[in-house]
Amino acid sequence: MNAFIAGVFVLFWNFARKGEKWAFIVGMGLYLIDGLILIPFKDYFSVAFHAYALFRIYGGMQGIPELQRLQQVLAPAGLPIEPQ
Repeated sequence: MNAFIAGVFVLFWNFARKGEKWAFIVGMGLYLIDGLILIPFKDYFSVAFHAYALFRIYGGMQGIPELQRLQQVLAPAGLPIEPQ
C-alpha cells in the first residue's frame, strides 16, 4: 500500500516538473488530506512538516508562468527547455 501511495506522488512529481498546474493542485490536495489525518493523533511535528512542505510546493507552483515564458522565448530558437 505504501509503495502504491509513493508511486502516486512520484507520478504527480513527474507531471509537476513538466509545468502541469493540475498536478500541483491535486498533489497538494492529497498531501493536505494526509496532513489532516495526523491531527487526531496529535502528531503536531508531522502536521507542521506537512504545512511547510505545502508552502514550498505552492511556491514551486508559482514558478510555472516563468517556465512557460521561457519555453515560449526559447522555442523559436529550437532550444529545448527540460527540467533537470
